[in-house]
Amino acid sequence: MNKKESRKSWNTKISKYSSFLWKKKYRAIIFRIWIIGLILIIFSDYIIRTVVSIENITFGEKINSIFIFSTGIIVLWYTRETFDIKNIQNKQIKEVRKDRYLSKMPMIRMLKASIEPIPEEQIVWAQKQRPDLIFKDEDKSFYKIIFKNIGQDWAFIESITIGLGNTLGIIEKKIESDSCSFKKTLYSGEEDFIVYRPICKKGNLILYFRHLEIVFRDRYNHKFIYEAKEAYKPNAPQSLPLLGITDHIEDKIIYPKELC
Repeated sequence: MNKKESRKSWNTKISKYSSFLWKKKYRAIIFRIWIIGLILIIFSDYIIRTVVSIENITFGEKINSIFIFSTGIIVLWYTRETFDIKNIQNKQIKEVRKDRYLSKMPMIRMLKASIEPIPEEQIVWAQKQRPDLIFKDEDKSFYKIIFKNIGQDWAFIESITIGLGNTLGIIEKKIESDSCSFKKTLYSGEEDFIVYRPICKKGNLILYFRHLEIVFRDRYNHKFIYEAKEAYKPNAPQSLPLLGITDHIEDKIIYPKELC
C-alpha cells in the first residue's frame, strides 16, 4: 500500500469514527464540551495570566460568559435534535411514498410453463401444402410460457429470456425471445404468452423449462427483473404446469436500487 492509499484509508477511518461519534455519542460529547468550557471560564483569569498580564476577571463577567457559552451549547444541541427529527420525518415520508408506489407498481408473474403438441390438423394441412415437408417428433410440439401482469400499473417489457435444461435442473440452452413475439406493453391484469419451437434436445433427451427472466420497466422508467425457475423435485412429473408460487416453482422480482 503506497502513501496515497494509506492516507486515504486513514482519512476514511477517521471520517467513519467521527460520524459514529456525532450520530451515536453527540449528547455525551456536547455535555463534556460544556463541562470543559465551564472549567475554562471559571479559571480563565489564572490560565490567561500565565501568558499575558491582566487584571482579575470579575465574578459577574464570568457569570455572563457562562450564560453566553451555555446558550451556545443549548442552541447546538437543539440544532442537532431538530436535524435528527427532520431526517426521521423525511425517511418516514419516503417509506410511505415507496410503500404506496410498490402497492401500485407493475408485477409480472409466470402462470404456466409447458410443452404442448401442435394440433394434428395443422400438421396435416402443412403437409398438404408441402408434401416434401417432414415432421420429426420434436417438430410436433412447442414450448409455451404464459405470464401475467398482476400489478396495478403498466409494465413495459424489454426482453424475455428462457432457460432450458436437463432433468437435473442444469441449464443447457438460453433462448432470448424476439421482440415481435411478445407484447411490449402489458396492462394491469393482462396476460401474454411466448411460444418457441422446435423442442430442444441434448442427445436423445428433451430439454425442459428451467428458468425465465423478464426485464421490464414502469412508467417512471424504473427497471425491474422478474426471475422464475423450477425448483428441482426428483419425483415431479415433467408435464406438471407451474402455477404461481408452488412447490415446483420459485420466483422473485429484483427491484431497482432506488426502491430497495
